[in-house]
Amino acid sequence: MRQTARHRWMMVLLAVLLMSALLTGCVGQGEQQGQAPPLLPRITVSIDEQGVPSVLGISLDLVGSLIGQGVADIRLSPELVAQMTAANIQHVELVLLNDGIYFFVNGQPIPYLTLDEASWQSLDQLATLLAIPAWDTIQGLRTNVLSRFGVPVAVKFPLQPGVDEVPLRDSAVLPQVDVAAARAAAGEPELVIHTAMEVDSSGRVTIGGLPLENLMTASLGPGTAMVINPDLVATLTAANVQHFQLETEVEGLYTYLNGQALPRLTWDEARLKNAVDLFAALSPQSPVMTWLPLLPSVLPTSNIEVTVYLPVPEGVQAMPVSPFVGSE
Repeated sequence: MRQTARHRWMMVLLAVLLMSALLTGCVGQGEQQGQAPPLLPRITVSIDEQGVPSVLGISLDLVGSLIGQGVADIRLSPELVAQMTAANIQHVELVLLNDGIYFFVNGQPIPYLTLDEASWQSLDQLATLLAIPAWDTIQGLRTNVLSRFGVPVAVKFPLQPGVDEVPLRDSAVLPQVDVAAARAAAGEPELVIHTAMEVDSSGRVTIGGLPLENLMTASLGPGTAMVINPDLVATLTAANVQHFQLETEVEGLYTYLNGQALPRLTWDEARLKNAVDLFAALSPQSPVMTWLPLLPSVLPTSNIEVTVYLPVPEGVQAMPVSPFVGSE
């Protein structure tokens, strides 16, 4: 029986991890002082102009042939590689841990995901609901690798001619946001928005009984009506998704599904600015660039709490919402 793409992903990934560990030395070389689990040695994947990846100079095509699996699914498109090169994005690094996924672009940190057991469970429910095809692979990676080791993976892209190479960051350091210190230093929020939205079975959204399309038309002009796809609403209702919450605090974005916490997007002003710079490099002509540069200073000084209610089928018990962090 032919194996699915997600199974090929898992086998190739495990082969790459094993090959990297054998060729770069023992695991202890990547350990951090006082951190559990320790980090494996950084895996560096180089992408050529055609999008073909290689590790330590060994093409993943060869790895695939050794394990009897095709790896065409994990190649990048030449167009994406050209876009990254044109934007001078030389490398992107992910550090995968059981309690977080950290992101760096050209060595600079951008907002990262913070996880715990509860948010992993909520993420599992959401991934099952959305039928994410690679989720089994991610869960397998968590069970077999992340429960024991952290995995740093750097993906390097071709350089522009004449451009100085940006060195990879110090892998022995993993900068994190000090949530307690950020909260202690924060003043009163400059922007406060607490609201609830209701979505009916047709996808129409109301705020305080007033259709959102009326509010958007009044503020942004005709042609800005917002209606959610009724098929999506029906799918969520059938899955008993009753409400979704989001909240911004100085340290990041909190989200909840049916009152259960999802992973937190953790930020500070510097990380947000780096993320905006990344978007600007990739899409300099985007119309959102007229206001996007304001977010790094606005988001950490805002307290936005939004609850979106979806239809509850008749006879189904309503689920309680989660208390917002700022209200606890």
